[in-house]
Amino acid sequence: MSRCFGSALYGQFAKAIANCELGATTLPEAMTLADIESTIEEYARSSELAIEAGFDGVELHGANGYLIEHFLNTASNERSDASGGTIENRIRFAVEIAARTAARIGGDRLGMRLSRRSDCVRPQKRGCPSVAWLWQNATVIRKMP
Repeated sequence: MSRCFGSALYGQFAKAIANCELGATTLPEAMTLADIESTIEEYARSSELAIEAGFDGVELHGANGYLIEHFLNTASNERSDASGGTIENRIRFAVEIAARTAARIGGDRLGMRLSRRSDCVRPQKRGCPSVAWLWQNATVIRKMP
C-alpha cells in the first residue's frame, strides 16, 4: 500500500492524494461563486465553439471524477452554500451548465454522461438520489430551446 493511502477517509480521498502523490503543500480550495459562474460560462462557450467547428453535438461529462460529478457526489461536495447539501443544491451546477449550453446550441444537440454511483459514499450503497433526480427531470432540460 502506498504511504499516501494510509487511513484517509473516503470524503477526503482526493485531497489526500493531491497532497501526497502530487507533492502539493496545500489542500485544494473550493471554487468561489465567481469561479462557478465563469466555469458554467466556459462550458457553454466551449460547446458553442464545438458546434461552430462542425460537431454534431456535445456530451457533458458528469461522471468518472470530472468536475460536474464532484458537485453531484456527496463524498467530494462538502459545500455549505447553494451548491452543496441538498439534492437540489448539488445538482445546481450540472443543471445550470446544461441549461445555458442548451440555450446556446439546442437541447437536441446536448447529452450528459452520468454515473449511477455519483453520489454514493460507499460502493455497496444503492440508489443515488442526485443522479436519479437528474435522470427523472432530463425531459425538462431536453425541451429547452
